[in-house]
Amino acid sequence: MSLPNFLSRIDRRTFMKILSFTGISGLIYPRGLLSNVFNPTLSRLVVVKDSSATSGLSVINSGTVQVMVDAGIKSLAQLPDVGEAWKSLFPGIDTNKTIAIKVNCINSAVPTHPEV
Repeated sequence: MSLPNFLSRIDRRTFMKILSFTGISGLIYPRGLLSNVFNPTLSRLVVVKDSSATSGLSVINSGTVQVMVDAGIKSLAQLPDVGEAWKSLFPGIDTNKTIAIKVNCINSAVPTHPEV
């Protein structure tokens, strides 16, 4: 059940009960108050590490980074072919389209490098 659908079906009294319950339970168990109520879709996270990807703080091995990105995409999509993995994550993509990756501009101590 989606949140808007759920909220449209409850009356004011039930809504107030939910608010008071979440306020009290938030003090006792602050994480995931209603996380299982609406059956959220779980996100997948992939971590790829390779010590040879960098030399020092500023030298990036672009070939190693490319292999890491490919491995991460294949792992995320759970497919053995990198092209098919990209296509499964972005339906309708072809060689004429561009994928943008958001860079880290907030933390200057750990910037996103162009090689990534």
